[in-house]
Amino acid sequence: MTQVEIRRIDGAELLEVSHLLRDYSFWPSPPLPPLSDSAGILTGLTDDIHLALYEDGKALACASFTPLNQHVRSEIVKSGGVWGVATHPAGRRQGYARQLLLALLDIMKQEGMAFSSLYPFRESFYDRLGYTNFPHALKVRFPVAVLTRLLKQDFGGKVELLPLAEGFAEWRAFLARQQVRLPGMVLFTETTANVKLKTEPLWLAIARVNGEVAGMMLYKLKGRSEGMSVSGFYYENSRGLYLLLEWIARHADQAEAVEIKLPAGELPETWVPDLYPQVEWYSPPMGRVVDVSRLNGLQSGPGRFSARIIDRQCPWNEGSYTFESVDGLLQVTPTSQAECELSIQALTGLLYGTHRPESFELRGWGNPDPAVQSTMSGMFPPQLPYMHETF
Repeated sequence: MTQVEIRRIDGAELLEVSHLLRDYSFWPSPPLPPLSDSAGILTGLTDDIHLALYEDGKALACASFTPLNQHVRSEIVKSGGVWGVATHPAGRRQGYARQLLLALLDIMKQEGMAFSSLYPFRESFYDRLGYTNFPHALKVRFPVAVLTRLLKQDFGGKVELLPLAEGFAEWRAFLARQQVRLPGMVLFTETTANVKLKTEPLWLAIARVNGEVAGMMLYKLKGRSEGMSVSGFYYENSRGLYLLLEWIARHADQAEAVEIKLPAGELPETWVPDLYPQVEWYSPPMGRVVDVSRLNGLQSGPGRFSARIIDRQCPWNEGSYTFESVDGLLQVTPTSQAECELSIQALTGLLYGTHRPESFELRGWGNPDPAVQSTMSGMFPPQLPYMHETF
C-alpha cells in the first residue's frame, strides 16, 4: 500500500526538495538552475512555513506560505501568502497539491491568521479551495516624450534619487502609510522584506515637498529601446504625482517608453493630454477567509444579518453566524438560525469588496434574498483591493 506523508521541511531538505520540484516546475530546463541561485533566499526566509508531501519516502509535491500583514476593511490583519506550489510529474492529478494547501490553511489558523492570499497558476483550481479573485493590477505603457511638457513647470518640490538599499527603511515606512489607504494591500514582515527586497537592483525616487515625502517610485532602466520599468508607484497627493511624472520625463533621451504598475482604479489617461497609454493587466491574485472567528473588529457599515457558512476545505469555519456592525466595527457571533447560506467564497468576496451580493446565487455561492443582499451591500461596500507584494 502506498504511504503518503506530509511534513514540514527546512535546511538541506528544503533546498533539495525545492531544487527537485520548484525549479523543474517553474524554470526552463534542462539544465536546472544551480542550487546556489535560490539557497540564500530560501534559507533566509526564517518566518516561512514549508511543507512537502512524500509518497513512499519520495518527495512529490511541496508548498509554502509567507506571513503577511494585510489591509482588510480598515484593519491590518495577519495573512498567509501561499507560494511555490509544485508537483513532480509522477505525482500530478492525484490531489497532492490540494492536500498540501489544506495542510497550509490549517497551520495558518493555528498561527492566528484571518486571511490567505496567493497568485494562482490556475484560478479555477484555487476557486475550488475557497479563494476568490481580485481585480487585475494595471500594466500601463506610454512614450516618455509625452511627459516632457512637464519639464517647463515648477511643482514646488524636488526628487531625490537613491539605490533601493540606501533608502529601503524610508521606502518601507512610506509603504506602511500607503497600506492604510489601499484595501487589500499586503506587506511582508521585516525579516522577509530584508531578505527578498532590500538588495534588489532598483532605483528609488523620492518626491519631497517642503521636506515631506509626497510620493515614491521604484524603477529600473533597461536601455533606450526597452525603456523604464516602474514596479512601485505611489503618491500622497497631486503634487507628488506630478513630481514623479516630471522625473520620468527627465529620462526622455534615455528611455523611449515607460511601463508602470498601478492599482486597479488609477486613471493614467487623465494625467496629461495626448498620453494614450497602452493598458494591459497583470495576473490577479486571489484571497480567502481562513478563520471566521478572527473577523471581529473589521470596519463595517450599519446593519445585521445571519448566514450559515459553507467551507468544506476549512471545516472549523462551518456553522451559522450573526454578522453585526457595532459602533462601526464587525462583530461575528455563532447563532442557531440563519437567514441564508453563504459559501466561503461569497463571504471572502463580500469582505474584500470584490463581488456583489446579488451575484452569489448566480455563482452557486449562496441564497441571500434581496433584503439580505441590501444589508450586506450597506455593511460592506465595493472596493478595489490591490496586493502590492508579489510572492
